[in-house]
Amino acid sequence: MNAITLHQNLDDLPAAYGLIYRGHDIEPEFRNGDMLCFEKNGDAEAGDVVAVWLRPEHVREGRSQVAVYRVHMPLPPGFVLPFDMDPDAECMPVLILLSLSDPKRVAPFPADRLLGVHRLASVVFRESEGEEGGEQ
Repeated sequence: MNAITLHQNLDDLPAAYGLIYRGHDIEPEFRNGDMLCFEKNGDAEAGDVVAVWLRPEHVREGRSQVAVYRVHMPLPPGFVLPFDMDPDAECMPVLILLSLSDPKRVAPFPADRLLGVHRLASVVFRESEGEEGGEQ
């Protein structure tokens, strides 16, 4: 069995990068084989589709470190990740996300569990029978 290497930081990712979507849970928005292109810079806003990177210590065994969600309530503008809670602080900022497969399912993520949140910039749709691939 191959061990999965988890990112300790996201410095090695370029400013823009792509992830290939695998699955059928969020069709027709994205299809199996589509390339989702994300940008590291910029704040995510409500309604944006984002790649959410968890800190390695919060990744369950056998699960991916990155998942795709829609932002419901973003972190404050200019918020910097990764975030370490000030011991004197009284509350933890939380990113509220919505599942793409079930938009009624809310997913709260405390800021100290996040390594990064990157906005979807474009989609390169995979080509299928009778359809042309293209960019959104």
